[in-house]
Amino acid sequence: MIIPKSFSFTQFKNAAFITVESIDALKNQLQFCHHEKFTGQLNLQLQSLQEMWSLYFEKGYLIWATGGVHPVRCCYRQLLQCGLISPAPKDVTKDNLWSKDEALARLMQDQLPPNDMNSIVRGLIREILFDLYRQWARFPYSKLQMKFSYADEKFQPTVSGIPADEICLQALQDWRAWQQNGLAGYSPNQAALIWDAKGLQQQILPNTYQTLAAMLNGQQTLRDIAVQSNKSVLTLTKVLIPYIEQGLIKLAEIADLPLPRAPLLSQLTQPFSGSSFSSDSLAKMPLIAYVDDHEEDGQKMYEILSQLGYSCIHIQDPLQSLPLLLEHKPDLVFLDLVMPIINGYEVCAQIRRVSKFKDIPIIILTSSDGIVDRARAKFVGSTGFLAKPIKFHRVQAVLQKYLP
Repeated sequence: MIIPKSFSFTQFKNAAFITVESIDALKNQLQFCHHEKFTGQLNLQLQSLQEMWSLYFEKGYLIWATGGVHPVRCCYRQLLQCGLISPAPKDVTKDNLWSKDEALARLMQDQLPPNDMNSIVRGLIREILFDLYRQWARFPYSKLQMKFSYADEKFQPTVSGIPADEICLQALQDWRAWQQNGLAGYSPNQAALIWDAKGLQQQILPNTYQTLAAMLNGQQTLRDIAVQSNKSVLTLTKVLIPYIEQGLIKLAEIADLPLPRAPLLSQLTQPFSGSSFSSDSLAKMPLIAYVDDHEEDGQKMYEILSQLGYSCIHIQDPLQSLPLLLEHKPDLVFLDLVMPIINGYEVCAQIRRVSKFKDIPIIILTSSDGIVDRARAKFVGSTGFLAKPIKFHRVQAVLQKYLP
């Protein structure tokens, strides 16, 4: 979790949940935050994804952002663009990853010059919103769940605010330009690696190849490479796409960078004490999948699981349940019995046919808990039952039993 010290021990309270169905609705909510002078943390999560993003407001203005797949890389790039840190060595796993640990420590203490801090915050928010738009386009029928957590009276950040509508428009323009250039199927968070060196050398000049070979080592994302080459990520990716499509360069998923071991960081990167959605703890949370076409039940389950400290994906289309479960690999599945087109018994049987899900707990939810129902559920491989309506103590008991 990359959080300045002024946010690290803030208590958040009075959480409110809202679900929106479009980018325009999200923009309206951000404008509402501005008009109402909202102060606190706004967590965003698409129902079909485990990935989560957080925006922080003071009196209606955006002052920080974190989350997504690469929060450390994102901060690193912003520091690099401001000239506050040197490029990473080729071996990003070494402890000397950061040549200036004090730069990050100063960032975490809110001690950077105001102009630099403002540039860093703008860059963070712009990347995070771009990634959100891109993921939403991948799952167009997925709704965005928003959790507003109001800050207590001791919340005193030192970052100058940024108008939400301004940065939201910039990120949207970035995403539309990405789409219009035929790049919607690619992520700027993917790492680039030369896959066919001989074939690539035959198509480009020797000097150009040497430059690419130094950068395309599979340890830097397209965004990382763009910053180091002083180009926009759009321009860089457009140059590489012909070679990617020929199989000469390969794109692959890559992990986030480790935090540098600066002395102060163990104290400055503690997750928010009042929030269960920190990106650092998210990776450690068991992931629960809830397959149910009812939006209200999905929202209820989301709230309960969030309070219990679990990450949750809500799958509303049962026909898409198996591909999404394979993608996210949850630790437990709650499965509604009565759904259109295909019922819970059939979905359960499909899940059990996949070897990876042979032992995963599958809990069927139903308002009809009879002997015949239990027998049929056991026959298709269900682990247990949960009676509807959904209640906090019932969900908690199931999780304590199957995910001790």
